[in-house]
Amino acid sequence: MGFSVVGGKWLAEKNKMKASVAGTRLWKWLAVKSQKNKIKFIQKAIDKLNKALECIAEDEKKYLEQADIELKLANQYEKHASPILERKKLLELHAKECAVWRPAVVADLVVLEKQKKKEMDALHNGDFTTHMSFLFY
Repeated sequence: MGFSVVGGKWLAEKNKMKASVAGTRLWKWLAVKSQKNKIKFIQKAIDKLNKALECIAEDEKKYLEQADIELKLANQYEKHASPILERKKLLELHAKECAVWRPAVVADLVVLEKQKKKEMDALHNGDFTTHMSFLFY
């Protein structure tokens, strides 16, 4: 009789340990999944910012090309040069506005790249306690 109680106690402890290990594995799996989701989210944001940089560069180039065309038109039609030169000035102003946006986007990219590296390191090291914080303009 005493043997069965001890055996029953031992079996209960063994089952507790299995449940504990299974619970730990489940939490680790959830933490890894959460970490991977953070990295995917950061990568999507990086991709969108890179796309924004491309669009800014394209727009700036387009405005500068149009300004050059306007200058050629002003030289060709000297009689109507005043409004043409005003359009050229506006196009150059738009190009400058595009150039102003670039540093802010690059700064956001740098922050996101650092955060992604931090999350990747945490994933490889098994440290799942990192927190993501973003500052968007």
